[in-house]
Amino acid sequence: MERLSREGKLGRALLGADQRLADPACREVLTDLGEASGRTLKEVLDGTGVSARTYLRWILFFDGRAPDACKSKHTIAATDPGSRVVFICPLAFVEIERSNPEYAEATLIHEMLHSLGLGENPPRSGKSRSACCPAAPRRSMRRRQALSCCSGRGASARADQMISGAIRG
Repeated sequence: MERLSREGKLGRALLGADQRLADPACREVLTDLGEASGRTLKEVLDGTGVSARTYLRWILFFDGRAPDACKSKHTIAATDPGSRVVFICPLAFVEIERSNPEYAEATLIHEMLHSLGLGENPPRSGKSRSACCPAAPRRSMRRRQALSCCSGRGASARADQMISGAIRG
């Protein structure tokens, strides 16, 4: 599995996501949403001892083509709740970053929320979500594409291997 460089299009989207997370209105999404045990994502994040912006830098990004995270051409990125490994689907991500950079940034924040423990199909978080994550582009994506940047099925074992390899390497 190839760990992705934080340069280029991914780097630009990470920089934009970092800037979004600097806005307190964006970070409110962490108190609006929770993980399976009932803790808010803010409580989970507080348990790490770092800020949302630092946590975003802790996430490990890997090419999602090898572990089949990118089976659907509509998938932009995938992870499992609680995993710090995010699989990026390069073709879809590059297209989104080129056509709608704000949505690429929001996708990375979305995956960060899953990384903190957010499950699939969370309830809408209202105003803080719109401050942080713009809607999917209508021209280039259908509704189901907008939902395809969510967690990948069965990525946990692969993610654990990725973290082990990244720590050793």
